[in-house]
Amino acid sequence: MAMALTESAAPGDGVEHVVVHADARPGPVIGLFLRAADLRTAEATAKALWIRAREAQHWLRQWELCCAEAPLLLLDLPPENDPPPD
Repeated sequence: MAMALTESAAPGDGVEHVVVHADARPGPVIGLFLRAADLRTAEATAKALWIRAREAQHWLRQWELCCAEAPLLLLDLPPENDPPPD
């Protein structure tokens, strides 16, 4: 399932990592680690990614998305063009 989601990602989705907890209760949990500007974008991207994966992989159609929720981690990263700190 993680591979199906990874393969369905578009270049602009910001997917860093996908993990599946198949034995979680009350049902499986998919963890998507995304780079996004804000929480709303991350949750919308997660939902869109699931829809694309489900359309591409017939075996995923037996599953339904119950919710798309994300914690937002604000990382203090240097801008891409700045040299790393010493």
